[in-house]
Amino acid sequence: MGYCARKIIAIATAVILASPVSAQDVTDLPRVVATAQTITGSNVICRGMDCAVVLESLKDPVFFQSELLLAPTEPGGIDEELFCKAMKAIQPEGCDAASPPSTPGLDPGWQPNGCGTGGASNLFLNSALGLIYAENYSGDFNAPFAGTSFKSACDAHDGCWGSAGNRATCDSDFHNAMRTACTSWGEPSRTTCDGFAAAYFSAVATTDTGNDNYRNAVAQRRCALWAHDMKTNGCEE
Repeated sequence: MGYCARKIIAIATAVILASPVSAQDVTDLPRVVATAQTITGSNVICRGMDCAVVLESLKDPVFFQSELLLAPTEPGGIDEELFCKAMKAIQPEGCDAASPPSTPGLDPGWQPNGCGTGGASNLFLNSALGLIYAENYSGDFNAPFAGTSFKSACDAHDGCWGSAGNRATCDSDFHNAMRTACTSWGEPSRTTCDGFAAAYFSAVATTDTGNDNYRNAVAQRRCALWAHDMKTNGCEE
């Protein structure tokens, strides 16, 4: 590999590694669409920020579109082999291009899992609710207060986190949707129902388990986007 190729890959890697996802992050992965023409006249198309950074680092004409930036195309083209080498160099840790995580909008088979978040976190939430609301807890994750379903709110929250949506927005919308589901009750049942909504919100928004789950969701989304961009642009081995 020549000096130019090594330099470009080093720049792309450094830019991407400069902003790791931490357990306390509340921001999303930027929504981007980045395209560039290759020297053979075809197009490179990116949906992930990592891929878009590679295009930027190649210093070739790029149409880059996000929520904050819109730049026009320019004449020219990028080297497809060099692009793929740069993409492989920034492979997210533990990410398999052939078997990426299932995330919304990228995997047609993706499904939300209601008010369960998987593994030990289910046991944590179940125990917490059982202790706090022992006399009212129905024992049903999706409807902890009998007669009121939180499933649609939980499904939407799964989709929001699974897409690496803005955490504060995802969690706030989740809480509001559950409280809306409680509005059919009169007092004192509504207050009890709202209590369950607050407990669910607290579990995802303020606990270490919630922080870890969000961080994992962002990491999975990043992997899925990288794998998608690798496949779309013919960079798979």
